[in-house]
Amino acid sequence: MKKRFLGLLLSVMLISVCVGCGAESTTTEPTETATETTTEESTTEQAEEATATPEETAEPTPETKEETSEETTAETEPETTEIAEPEQAETPTTEPVTQYTYTDMSATMFAQQTVNVRDLPDTTGNKVGSLSTNDEIAISGQCNETGWYMFEYNDSVAFVSNKYVSENKVEIQQQATANSGSSSSGKKNWQDYYQDHVWYDMNNFMFIIVDSRDEGTNYTDYSGANATLEARFPGEKVYSGAGVGLRDGHWMFFSYRAGTLVDSFIEPFM
Repeated sequence: MKKRFLGLLLSVMLISVCVGCGAESTTTEPTETATETTTEESTTEQAEEATATPEETAEPTPETKEETSEETTAETEPETTEIAEPEQAETPTTEPVTQYTYTDMSATMFAQQTVNVRDLPDTTGNKVGSLSTNDEIAISGQCNETGWYMFEYNDSVAFVSNKYVSENKVEIQQQATANSGSSSSGKKNWQDYYQDHVWYDMNNFMFIIVDSRDEGTNYTDYSGANATLEARFPGEKVYSGAGVGLRDGHWMFFSYRAGTLVDSFIEPFM
């Protein structure tokens, strides 16, 4: 009986030991497997992370360089292309100088009134002097473009308008003959008394008859007549240029002493 009980106890203990070993074996293997799996997974993840990290780190680097390069290029290129070339100063255009031609001639002429002498054969020339009424000049040529005469003046070549010189001297009249040349209406014809482009001395005033108002305003020289009146009436003012239209289209222009009334003289010719 006793032996039988001991035998059963041993059997139970053996079974318990066997069961415990099986349990340990069963528990240990999954643990090792799990550990190995975890280790492998961890190693794999670390390897992947290690592999991924350089790639991720390396990838931005070229992009950054490229962006930097692109930014640098983008900043540099506009600066180069935006540099404007300096504007070249416009070359001033000069009007071509008129070329004058001349015809040789030889004649002695006289100034019909005080007139300017110039260094070119038109009014654009510089004034180099003047001629007074009946001044004699030796003509050596005539400008084909303007008609002005060429002559020697103060040892230099000079020019005078052909309108104010003639082959004949001027006879300066002191007074007009009264009542001659009157028309039936009582008006006088100035041609019966005076010549055009000639200065007439009427003591308190001097006058000249020219073809048009433009000629009297822009081309008639009053300096000689003014000088005569200023010398005659020292200290008194002398005026000039007042023009009056005559019946046939000619104009009468005056140089006159201050306070002189010329209306009564002009009226018969208007």
